[in-house]
Amino acid sequence: MRTESSDRKLRRGTNGAPPAQNGQGTRLVVALGLCGVASGIITCAFIYPQDNANGISPGVIFGISLAVPLTFLRIVDLLKALLLVVYSAAIYVIAIVTAIFVQMKYPQLVPEADLWNMGNGETPALIPLFIGGFIGGLLLFAVVTYASGISARWCMANALVGAVLGGVLGLAGWALGGSLGVVLWHFLDIFHLASGGSPRICYDDGCYYTELAHTYSLFMVWQTGVAVAMGWMLRSVAVAVRPENASHASRSGPGSRSGVVTTLFGKPHNWSQ
Repeated sequence: MRTESSDRKLRRGTNGAPPAQNGQGTRLVVALGLCGVASGIITCAFIYPQDNANGISPGVIFGISLAVPLTFLRIVDLLKALLLVVYSAAIYVIAIVTAIFVQMKYPQLVPEADLWNMGNGETPALIPLFIGGFIGGLLLFAVVTYASGISARWCMANALVGAVLGGVLGLAGWALGGSLGVVLWHFLDIFHLASGGSPRICYDDGCYYTELAHTYSLFMVWQTGVAVAMGWMLRSVAVAVRPENASHASRSGPGSRSGVVTTLFGKPHNWSQ
């Protein structure tokens, strides 16, 4: 008897599942994307970037925005969701400290005007921004994919993709400060939630968008982009947790994770239960 080709399985849907079952994966992508947008808005509304760059609040808010849909859709249990919030906060601090360290310690990589701060007018230090986003994406994608029960090999691949994506989103988010950042500031100002200061200042030599505007767009773009990408990478897990797919998931579930990760997140989930 002829076996079904890989191309045909791919056309049927994720991991060979019928198209009707892929609605679960689509719901995960949409849910994480919407929570990413909400996380970006909440972060901008209640966190004053210049005063909290080294705090944990943005990481906590984003961790909660990831944990809620992952728990609701049964990708992770409650304990893993709580640990995810903690790890997200720690990863945020690591990424910020790394970017600041590069900015201050390696002057050959940073424009002279930006050597001792994370931005000056419209001339951000691009390399530290990319490195900070890279580190944040690498660690966060690794943690979430391991917690979701994906095999170690695919976790490494997803983490590397997430790292590059995180770096690119960091650059894109900062670059959109003059557009998206200003729009966000005016939107929040309607509800009296905008941080103090103006998103645009003018001097005799011209007008500049402030670090506040750039930071607003950075939070929104990075958190939304990472959340959507994470949902896309985990969509096959969302299909696997459906009762009718339990037997398939038990065969391809998390059988190869390392002992260290098992200690951090507990025993692999038994999909057949």
